[in-house]
Amino acid sequence: MHKSEQQSVPARFWKKLILMKRIYQDPRLPKKLKFIPGLVIAYLLSPIDIIPDFIPVLGYLDDLIVVGFLLWLFFRLVPGELAEYHRVCLESEQIKPFDLKELTGRKKADTG
Repeated sequence: MHKSEQQSVPARFWKKLILMKRIYQDPRLPKKLKFIPGLVIAYLLSPIDIIPDFIPVLGYLDDLIVVGFLLWLFFRLVPGELAEYHRVCLESEQIKPFDLKELTGRKKADTG
């Protein structure tokens, strides 16, 4: 069984978000694609939802669908060699699941 098949859906989703962040920071990414990660962040932070979050299951399901669609669209439009380069780099690193430092970019400075 492949390593990514053993991961849970939230863990795979988290890895996709980190991968999107890494690709977004790459200067080789076409400028016209840089708006999609902004849409993901704006939607997640927006108090306005398609279905309010207080409705059980459906409230969070719409968030998952919208963000999932935007992730799919982003990876569909990103040049293949750029996505593959960052995917290989990400798989070679040890990343803690759900570590917000990975998404925000706040890491300790290297000493040495």
